[in-house]
Amino acid sequence: MLSTSDAGVVRRDPRLPGLSTLLDGEMMTQRLRRLIPATSDLQASPTYVRYKPGTSCLVAYEVRQDGRTEDFYAKAYTVGSLKLLKGAAGAEAASGSRCTTHIWEDIAARLSGPASDRQLKGLARLYDPQRRHKLLRTILPEQPEFWDARIRRIRYKPERRYVAHLITPHGASAALKVYSAADFDHAHLVAGLAAAQQISPEAALLAGSAKHRVLLFRWVIGQTLLELLLAGSLDAATIDRLGARLEQLHFHTLPDRRLPRLTPPVMTERLKAAAQSVSAVCPSLADLAELLVRRISAQLRLVDTPARHGMIHGDFKPDQVICGNGEITLLDFDQAGQGDYAADLGAFAAQLERGALLGTWSMMEAEQVMMRLIRSYSHRHDATLDQRVRLYTASGLLLLAPHEFRNRMPNWFESTSRILDRSARLITDAS
Repeated sequence: MLSTSDAGVVRRDPRLPGLSTLLDGEMMTQRLRRLIPATSDLQASPTYVRYKPGTSCLVAYEVRQDGRTEDFYAKAYTVGSLKLLKGAAGAEAASGSRCTTHIWEDIAARLSGPASDRQLKGLARLYDPQRRHKLLRTILPEQPEFWDARIRRIRYKPERRYVAHLITPHGASAALKVYSAADFDHAHLVAGLAAAQQISPEAALLAGSAKHRVLLFRWVIGQTLLELLLAGSLDAATIDRLGARLEQLHFHTLPDRRLPRLTPPVMTERLKAAAQSVSAVCPSLADLAELLVRRISAQLRLVDTPARHGMIHGDFKPDQVICGNGEITLLDFDQAGQGDYAADLGAFAAQLERGALLGTWSMMEAEQVMMRLIRSYSHRHDATLDQRVRLYTASGLLLLAPHEFRNRMPNWFESTSRILDRSARLITDAS
């Protein structure tokens, strides 16, 4: 059954007749049970949404059955797109899955499995054991232990990115990523730069295939900082090591001119996109989101200076940090660029703030972690660092706000509102 907030999204977008079905896990479960015979225990849960009002809506599902989980995604279109959908479907089959690509004409929607994901063309090979063997043999010709590896999916955003744990029969591991065409070139560039400069050697690039848009990285053993936070076992010494590691990245890594610059105009465009996403599903929050774009953008222009720019992680958050054997490893430089060092600290703080707002941990815990992190990081005199971190925290919260609907969080409207309110308070403090 749709929540009140989801029902509001559906009501405002009559151009997508499949929207109400795709957002409702119960209705999708019923459709899948009719499509796949003898599956009374099948349950489909929406996990991720990418919504373009009046154009399309993609929803990813975890489908549980017989003690195992499979990935599917459905995409709703306008009625006028149905002929194109039918022509494109063909006889595609989702290898490794019992469900082929399927068109639901009555709701103008298309169901697919990962192996039929046209934007992530490497998945078709990975989901077929024989083709996976051939691909891995081509990518890693001198490491036969990986040729018959199995894959354990970690994260899948249909048509965007797929992340998995590659596990060999003898216990060797690697992290595997499959990218869309829009993201592969930058990810490949940054992975090469990171390897050349020994930025994060523990998670260095092992190999890749531009043809299939696949990259393989060393697997890092340990706990993520997020896991330590959730377990209440994040200690001061670990935070100190993280601060020193981040400072090393910012001040001891030579930025490459090919890396994109996170300038105020670039940030403003990202903030506008986030505000538009919020407005599309939360019209009552549109004015606040637009006000935040204007206020944050104005302050970014005031504090920005090239003297404070260097290489930044670009997506710095607790689950991108691995802690093991007293060492800190930074993961996933896919969004790395050049920008204000405070941007990474602010992005990290925004994640902590969001967790506190949702009750995952207390606001006091979040503030204590950030105070310790900034203290361990800031060995250089920078009188404006605290102000800039608050500014980038406010910015980071606005960028996170669309993720409540996108990641199908319970009570997503209320949590989106709390996140925007907190951003507004922080931007006032940073003034």
